[in-house]
Amino acid sequence: MPSDPTPREPGAEDEVLMAVRGIGHPAAAAIIRFLAGNDRAQIGQIISGAGLVRPTVNRHLRDLRKLGVIEAEVTVGSAPKYSLNRHRVEQITQAHLAYMLGEELPD
Repeated sequence: MPSDPTPREPGAEDEVLMAVRGIGHPAAAAIIRFLAGNDRAQIGQIISGAGLVRPTVNRHLRDLRKLGVIEAEVTVGSAPKYSLNRHRVEQITQAHLAYMLGEELPD
């Protein structure tokens, strides 16, 4: 009877693939594309501009913030304003390319 493989700690490759999955989802990509042309947008603007519903936008904004792709500017008494961290999108994209080509992953 075969034994289960020993679980391993997630490595750099796993992190790259999880990040690519996060930005590659169609809804996440729509949010990223909207914010690429509309810096500092409130959630209502993102919903309208990306053509998505609020629960979907909320979920993907949370996930994209965890990845460092989206930043939120919170001001007391005002709705948060979201902006795109273009540098982080470039980092994820470059790491994915390196992974796919079998090259050393960037730090």
